[in-house]
Amino acid sequence: MQPLHGIRVIEFCQIAAGPFAAMLLADQGADVINVESPEGDGMRGWPPHRGGYSENFASLNRNKRSVVLDLKDPAELAADARFASTALRAQNQVALKDLLEAQFAGLTAAECLAIMRKQAVPCAPINRYSEALADPWVAHYGWVQPLELPGRASTRSFLSPLGRPDALRRRSPRSASIPRKS
Repeated sequence: MQPLHGIRVIEFCQIAAGPFAAMLLADQGADVINVESPEGDGMRGWPPHRGGYSENFASLNRNKRSVVLDLKDPAELAADARFASTALRAQNQVALKDLLEAQFAGLTAAECLAIMRKQAVPCAPINRYSEALADPWVAHYGWVQPLELPGRASTRSFLSPLGRPDALRRRSPRSASIPRKS
C-alpha cells in the first residue's frame, strides 16, 4: 500500500508549482482531485501537443482526477471590465494584485484563514522555513539533514519527503567564482 493511500487532496492550482506538488502527493497514493475552472487549466494550452493534448499538462497531472467547478462570482470582478475574464485578469494582474492587497492589508493571517474556513475553503497557515525545520514530524521522518556548503560552511537542508534520509549524496556544486577557504 502506498504511504498516502486513503488521503484525499483537493487541488485548486494551475500551471506548474501547485500541480507539481499535488502530483508528488498523487504519486504516493493520495486521491488528488484537480478542480478546474470552466475555462480549464491554463496549462492545457501549453505545447507540445500530441493528439490535441498538452504533454506538459499530462506530465503534471498524472494519477489525478479532474472536475470542473466555477467557484467565482462573476459579478464581483465583472463590474470592472479589466477583470471580466481570466485572460483579462492575467493582462491586468498588477491592478488586480493592488486591489486584492488593499482588501487584505488590514487582516492578520489568522483572520484570512478564518474567512477562508467560513467559506469552506480548505486552508492552513504557511510555515516559515525555520518553523518547517523545527516541526516534530519533520524531525521524526528525518527530512532535515546536515549539508556541507562550498567553503566548508554547513547548514541543514530539507530533503524531499519522497526520498530517503540518506538521499543526500553530493554537496552543492562549487562555483568557479567562489574562492576556496583553507
